[in-house]
Amino acid sequence: MIVGAVSPNCCAWVDLSPAVWASYRATPVVLRDSGEAVDVNDRGMAVGTVRRRGRDRAFTWDVPAGSVALLPTLPGGRMTTARAINNEDVILGTADDVKGVVTTVLWRRGATGWTVQVVGGSIDGLDLDGWLGVVGVTTGRAAYGKPDHAGWYATAGASQAEAVSPGGALAVGTDWGAATTWPQTSIGFIADKGGNITWLPFPAGSMWRASFGSGVTDCGFVVGTVWELGSVFTAQPAVWDPGC
Repeated sequence: MIVGAVSPNCCAWVDLSPAVWASYRATPVVLRDSGEAVDVNDRGMAVGTVRRRGRDRAFTWDVPAGSVALLPTLPGGRMTTARAINNEDVILGTADDVKGVVTTVLWRRGATGWTVQVVGGSIDGLDLDGWLGVVGVTTGRAAYGKPDHAGWYATAGASQAEAVSPGGALAVGTDWGAATTWPQTSIGFIADKGGNITWLPFPAGSMWRASFGSGVTDCGFVVGTVWELGSVFTAQPAVWDPGC
């Protein structure tokens, strides 16, 4: 199952609507709201963000059942966004409070519906694994939590962790501090549970200026993008395959 968004107009992001494809050959099922679906678990529970009454609201979409629900806000809050879901139906995202301060939150489903929990330690969470391990960025550096902030990855400078593998063994992200050789501006990395990192190599045969790690499996297969020197607007998809 694939989730994302569709638009009737080329490049008109305001026209995006959440969409789900049952397979890469299937016609998408599309919600009428403006927004985007960003993640799905193995049970077919998709999450994303839609625009309701001028505000962003996180949603869950039980695709097999065909039901859609908005996730609860923090007390006094008005805005929520969803970023990831694991196979335990725990959802990672953001929410604002009564003062308008945006923080990372988790939603859990119980007998009476969804409940919201603030993630502590000022981590801006971008992904979570099956054990409530959160990765993201804290004070400008790639960080991880359990789910509250627990430590930083050993990057060379400004960085962020973009994704964690389902089992929590590995994370990937982008390290701007490691780009010390012209014309590089960023280098993707893979990291283990201890926070130790390995920078991902650039492809051979060209002058590369940037790379970004954006997804990883438990065996270390990484997906991301690379940019060539002189290529301002076009990122090229890339994979790093350790031989899974």
